[in-house]
Amino acid sequence: MGSDWEPRLSCAFLTMNDPEDLENHDYLARLPLSARGWSVDDVPWRQAISYEHFDVVVVRSTWDYLKDTVGFLRCLTRIDRSRATLENPLSVIRWNLDKKYLLDIGAKGFPIIPTFYADDWDTSLIDSAFEQFSTNQLVIKPTVGAGAKDTLVLTPSCYEEAGRLFQKRRFMIQPFIRSIVSSGEISLFYFDGELSHVVEKKPRDGDFRVQEEHGGHLRSVQPDSQMQQIADRLIEQVANDLLYARVDMVWHDHEPMVMELELIEPSLYLNYDADAPYRFAEALHRRHRRRQNS
Repeated sequence: MGSDWEPRLSCAFLTMNDPEDLENHDYLARLPLSARGWSVDDVPWRQAISYEHFDVVVVRSTWDYLKDTVGFLRCLTRIDRSRATLENPLSVIRWNLDKKYLLDIGAKGFPIIPTFYADDWDTSLIDSAFEQFSTNQLVIKPTVGAGAKDTLVLTPSCYEEAGRLFQKRRFMIQPFIRSIVSSGEISLFYFDGELSHVVEKKPRDGDFRVQEEHGGHLRSVQPDSQMQQIADRLIEQVANDLLYARVDMVWHDHEPMVMELELIEPSLYLNYDADAPYRFAEALHRRHRRRQNS
């Protein structure tokens, strides 16, 4: 161990009370963090504890926060006011919580999926989206959501279920991206602003959801140069000083487009690259040393 490594540093991985059957491989970072002098505790975000004895709190598998976003932000605010450093920062999480952040990204010149936003159900908006997007399939999902929960595919003759689900609820509408079925969704992972690894996610036959919990097929791939160029610029301009960031991209009309910029609690798929847990640990440790030396 190098002489500049600090012993007995304490890190909390913020998680949930009941992980259910969700895939979580954050534990892979424990050994490389331990080698750098860190202890790591899993702490459910709903648990009422003091965070004063932690050096860093990393928001990780808090995937039930959608049931209580107010309580979740209250927890993060308490952490932010403690001596612990919250990764990623509270201001970033607040911005990234609502998928309207995509408008900010688009305004900076990045290619995003064409999107309509609405605060309440409006049948005429759905009808106009079919026409404007020149498609017979749309995707509707809540603006605050994760893991494809309450995400539906709409056709011109079938969206009654969506009308019931999104009454008095903010939602977004996008054209169905058919390339996800053939080419998949590509996730590029950045730790402390540097590209770590890339994962391709494809849905199982007959589905459009790429998550493992929905039967998606995942594999490690080399980054496409066009996609990486866009993702690199996005990280540099929007998320360059963060512990982790995940850029989800797809091909649409033969062009790479940003589907999401995940900065709150994305799965990092550390199990798909043998060196990824070590890059993550080094990024966390390096950031802590920078703060201590500044």
